[in-house]
Amino acid sequence: MSDELQLIEESKAGNRKAFDKLTDLYLKKAYSIAYRYTGNDGDARDIVQEAFYKVYVNLHRYNPKYPFSAWFFRIIINSSINFSKREKRKKFIFQDVNPKTDVNPVEISPDRSGNPESQYIKKEINSLLLKGLEELPEKQKAAIVLFDLEGFSQQEVARILKCPQGSVMSRLFYGRLKLKKYLEKYLKT
Repeated sequence: MSDELQLIEESKAGNRKAFDKLTDLYLKKAYSIAYRYTGNDGDARDIVQEAFYKVYVNLHRYNPKYPFSAWFFRIIINSSINFSKREKRKKFIFQDVNPKTDVNPVEISPDRSGNPESQYIKKEINSLLLKGLEELPEKQKAAIVLFDLEGFSQQEVARILKCPQGSVMSRLFYGRLKLKKYLEKYLKT
């Protein structure tokens, strides 16, 4: 039995330390996915906390025939999607009361060159990229976040999203195409 399966079994039996060790294995990647989905540290932490709670409560439903990571990251993606939907509803309901004017760009690929102009341009492009991601349908956004930004293989993305690998390829193609069109509006030379 692998160490991960041992931790899962001990966690199911109520061993809190085993569950803490299990969550430590996935914490950084879970936060990274949630952060790329929201672009906000606090929201990402809330999503991760909610997801770990769901994992803890539903651990008895996990089927050890399948990779735990796929099951776990599916919960992270679903929590991120649900959070995004709640936020969109809030924005719609409160848009007249409290319009959002402050944009907080997220550095997807930080520029450490020390060149202020290069850093500014990189920051602006990252901000546009995140805004473009917000415009994508959830399935395309999930595929791009997992594959292009988090580095999962197409096969892993298919397992996480519970869809055929061909669907992942299609979502990536059409999502990238939409992102390209979105970015071209702002990046014309």
